[in-house]
Amino acid sequence: MRTTSIGLLIATFATACATGSQHSATTSAPASASRTTSTSGRETFSAEQLSSTAAANVFDALTTLKPEILNGRGRGLPDVYVGTVKQQTGLDRLKELSLVAVREVTYLRYDQARNLTDAQSPGGAIVVTLR
Repeated sequence: MRTTSIGLLIATFATACATGSQHSATTSAPASASRTTSTSGRETFSAEQLSSTAAANVFDALTTLKPEILNGRGRGLPDVYVGTVKQQTGLDRLKELSLVAVREVTYLRYDQARNLTDAQSPGGAIVVTLR
């Protein structure tokens, strides 16, 4: 069962990476601030977008760019993954990740995050891809 969950995580993340260049801005924020597609339930932030905040870590950059994803859009705290590994420290792990080490960060809405593991993820998931 655990192997299936990791396989789903990898497949979902691969899809997120493959379609990342197809996202368009859906807010009035500058195009460099966020690429989102509301129908896909996914928001991806590139290393350049994260670095544009002048933050030192991923948590602070997301606080600047899209703070509502840090509280799971009101549904509960999101799960945090670095690559395919779920982080036990959750959002605190984002405070430890330097922007220099990050390629991109993807937020998956709760319904997509449920596909990552057998557990429910009511707050969604934040997936960090390292360089």
